[in-house]
Amino acid sequence: MGTKRSNPIGSKKWLDQTFEEDPARDIRGRSRPTQRFFTYDRRGRIIAAEGGNAATARNVLDAMQNTGFVTRFKLEPFSLTKKEHGLDATPDILFQTRDGHSYVVEVKSSRFLTQEKIDKCRQVEIALAGTDLKYLLWTDTSPLPPATWRMMREMRRLGFSSVQPKAIDQVVQAVAEAPKTVEQLRSQGIYRDAILAAVWHGIVHINFTESFHDQSVVSNDVSNRRFQRFLTATITTHTWWSKLKSTWNTSTRNNKMAQGASNAK
Repeated sequence: MGTKRSNPIGSKKWLDQTFEEDPARDIRGRSRPTQRFFTYDRRGRIIAAEGGNAATARNVLDAMQNTGFVTRFKLEPFSLTKKEHGLDATPDILFQTRDGHSYVVEVKSSRFLTQEKIDKCRQVEIALAGTDLKYLLWTDTSPLPPATWRMMREMRRLGFSSVQPKAIDQVVQAVAEAPKTVEQLRSQGIYRDAILAAVWHGIVHINFTESFHDQSVVSNDVSNRRFQRFLTATITTHTWWSKLKSTWNTSTRNNKMAQGASNAK
């Protein structure tokens, strides 16, 4: 976990070493009262996600990997140290896409995304500047909204359920020539469980950043999944939200104080 690296951070050799090693931080032994979600990676190793947002991010990356868009990913991948990098930090996720680009992700709850936490993220981003790693910030506002959280949980469950291969094949054949809505597929006797199981396995595609409904489009085009949204969620994407919250909280507090003063008269 604390192995000294001779390879430059972000280099191919560094990436290969990082993906092979155990997580930099074993959250299973931590006393912090946060929900932990366990599963196994493709090599049979336990993957522990700390908190619901990290679990959703892990499911998204699993789904991306099932399509071949993501080639490998790792939670709690490596640590930065104050001595070598100017700060102590362990990012939440490292992943690589099939075009060879690599991304470092911090996952946060937008509710608790304070200016202090944004500043810490910026320090990590600065420490990684000049490497081949792009730094991203994912929150439950974007690109992991509640709709994605619900979709990922259901897709993962159905992907490992007893949905028959024949039912999944029916979905694939139905959208082979042209996209179909969920409503159109249902009229052909193809239902939700089979659709989402096929999506989990990376065979057909939907936009899983939106709620699943009758007009959701199912296609054989992977771009329908809107993966680009996950690759462009930088710190700047979220700073407006932090400022908006700060303004709203100040305004609400002032209004309450004014109301209290009025009631006291």
